[in-house]
Amino acid sequence: MGGNASSMIADLTLAIMEFDFAKDKRNPPILVVRYIDDIFVANFPQFLIYASKIYGNDLQLDVTSNGQACNFLDLHIELKPNHRLPLISVYNKTDAFPFKVNRYTYPSSLISSKVHSTVIITQLIRFARITTQYQQLVIKCKEFFQTLSQHGFEREFLINQLLRFASRNETLLLKYFVPNKAAIVKFAIDLFGVT
Repeated sequence: MGGNASSMIADLTLAIMEFDFAKDKRNPPILVVRYIDDIFVANFPQFLIYASKIYGNDLQLDVTSNGQACNFLDLHIELKPNHRLPLISVYNKTDAFPFKVNRYTYPSSLISSKVHSTVIITQLIRFARITTQYQQLVIKCKEFFQTLSQHGFEREFLINQLLRFASRNETLLLKYFVPNKAAIVKFAIDLFGVT
């Protein structure tokens, strides 16, 4: 832990274990998506039965799924009965910590306003890429802007950042609405109330 090559060594070690399991034709095919030591298994509810066969008994797996929903990296993935595709929203494990984690930027810091703008715009892009439903996008953006307001950012500055994001990332917004002027104003009203 903590070495420059640690994550690469962990990744390669687990990849070799998975390859050895997969090349044995007696084992069932398992669709696994893994980022270093975070594993997402989509097609095999009995995965934990085979996990010790794949990774040995020394690797402890913590399950973050209830069968209908799970958290993987910064995604919350949920299966709903009336939806053909999973609903995906933003997940941040620090939200569940029993203490406050300072995130994002503060206007009182000694960094340029350009950096503040970049942080805000890139978070909005991240939220728009991850979430699959408009309501989830609104919830995440509202939480984000409330945090920034508590940090001391002026409402007008935040609205301007939202409008910059919307005008420069229209294709990202197409899955939610046709990004014309009226729709973008409605989006801003949904986030900030009357503008």
